[in-house]
Order: sequence, then C-alpha cells, then structure tokens
Amino acid sequence: MTKTLSITLIAAVLGLSATLPCSDATAQAYCALRDPVSQIYSVCPEADNYRSVVRTIDESAREAITTRVPYPMHFTELGRHTLYVGIEGRRPVGLVQARSERSRWGLVEVIWSFDLDLRVADFALQRCRARSADRKEIESDAFKSLVRGRSFDELLTLVSADGKSLSPEVAGLIQGDPGLALAVLRCGIKTVAATEAAWSADVQAARLWHRALTCFPQAVKLAPLAPRDGSAVLDATQAATSAATSAVRSDGVQMFEVLDAAGERLGAVVRTDCDFGNDQMAVWWSVDAQGEIRGAQTEHGGDPLVTEALEGLRGLGMKEIGSEDSCANPLGLVAAEVLTNVTPYMDGE
Repeated sequence: MTKTLSITLIAAVLGLSATLPCSDATAQAYCALRDPVSQIYSVCPEADNYRSVVRTIDESAREAITTRVPYPMHFTELGRHTLYVGIEGRRPVGLVQARSERSRWGLVEVIWSFDLDLRVADFALQRCRARSADRKEIESDAFKSLVRGRSFDELLTLVSADGKSLSPEVAGLIQGDPGLALAVLRCGIKTVAATEAAWSADVQAARLWHRALTCFPQAVKLAPLAPRDGSAVLDATQAATSAATSAVRSDGVQMFEVLDAAGERLGAVVRTDCDFGNDQMAVWWSVDAQGEIRGAQTEHGGDPLVTEALEGLRGLGMKEIGSEDSCANPLGLVAAEVLTNVTPYMDGE
C-alpha cells in the first residue's frame, strides 16, 4: 500500500506542469515506520490514504540541520529516510515521519505528525525502554498539549539554549525522569529541521495541492504562471488603489493555474513572500476564474488578527479590493497585487 509522490507533483514547485500523484512503488528506507498503515492513521486520523517520499540525509543536509539545531547529529542519522504524506481523498492533509534520538535508555523512536506548515499535530513513541511511568507521562494529554501546534522556533523554547536540558516551563511540569521528555523534544526539533533540509520541495508541493484541492476539488493539473514584472504590477496596483508602497518581495511570487480534467481553467493558487517591516510572512492565495479571492492563509499560522484580516478578503475582487478601506490594510494591498498579477491570465490575456 505504500506509495510515493510522483515527480510531476514535486515539479509543480520546481517550475514544471504537474498532475496528481501516481502510485509508484518505493524502495526500502532507513528509519521507516514499522506498521505504516495503522501508525499513520493513528497520528494523522483525517487521512484515508498516504504516499511516501524517500530522501537521503547526506552531509549537506546534515550541515543544514546542525546549523539550526543546538546539539550534534550522529553519523548514524545519515542515510535514507521516509517522509509519509497523509492524504484525504486526493488532498494532502499532513506529514508523518519516524525518527530516533539517543537517550540513556538507548534509542528512543518517535512517530511525529505535522500539519503541512510543519507544526506538531501529534506524536507517539514507537520504541522506548524508559520506565513505564515515565513513558505514560510523556504520552499523556498534559505533555502533548505542550507540544501540539508548535513550530520549529516554538519547540526550541521548550529546551535550553544548548539543548542539554528542559526549559524551566517544562521542567516544572515533569514529575518523572526529565531525560525522556528532553529526548522527545530534541527529536521533534531535529525532525522539523531534517524535513525542511531534505524534503523542502515535497512539502511545498503538498502545500500547493492542499490549497488547490481545498478551493477547487475538481483540480487535476497545476501549471506554472509567470509573475508579471514587479514594477508593472505595482504601477497597475497604484492606479487601481492609489496605494504607494508594496509589501510583496519582487522575487517572492509563485503562481499556478488550476485546471480540471477537461483542461478548463478553475482559477489560480499564488504564494507571496511579504515583508511588513519587522514581520515577514508567506501567504497563500486562491483566486477563482472570475477573479475573486476564494481563500487566503499564512504559511505557518500566526497572529489571529492576521487570520481575521485575510478571512475578510474572501469573496472580494479587484473592484472591492481597490477601495480605500481595503487598501488601508497592508494585506489588502497585497491582495490587490495578487489580483493584478492573476486577473490577466483569468481573462485569457
């Protein structure tokens, strides 16, 4: 049953047209799940299918990981590893990976589940020789609630700066041996760093298909669209909105046309890298064939006020976005730039 994401899916992020994932067999990989069928659905219950992507953690990936993780990566952690992509119907919904961390009880193997923005969804111990009471505490809802929903940077706050001890917040909550909690947290931090180092294109492809299929369930193909010249987009946006500044990085726009089985255009999915002074964020936009925003979400979650502002743009087209009130909001101005970029394609220009 184990499958792999097709190269055409990954190509959607690399600048080529893409079709949906196929069902290719995958090779054996180091540090894989022992029982993928039950374990994946246990930590990623919304999935009813999955694909697997085998990648090699080589020296370059190890170097990228160790520059972000404040503790060493053992040479035995190199080699072939598997990232499992949980699928609901045809839509990617989560990421699952098994990784090990050394402890005084030997290797602790942890199955991690993340959302597509690499925030912790759940975890389970696959192999652990610690005391039963310590294991029970780590697998409790009380401990898991500390971890769930956290990004890489937020996981780092749960351990000391050198990664050798728990943060005071966590240490004060652990009743048993703190060593197991530390091993699990170190493992989670390293898992996120490894995923971003070795599977970056695969994760981006999963995010892309998730956004496309969420707004356009009939989608079967994604084709890249060339962003228009940044200065031309800004000139057109300024003409429509009277706005004077841009938060969109000129090299930070990726656009994909969404097509159905007959090749009919359903809309577009756009990713923008935005810079709001001290705040940087990536925002995904879905625009339908009529040029209206169907959805917008930040890539890694964040401020509820930002989420609320993006939700307020749903259903608006350029006419509404171009109003003074909409463009007084910096995200409204970004939306205007997105629509300025996409609308000519939707109009067949």
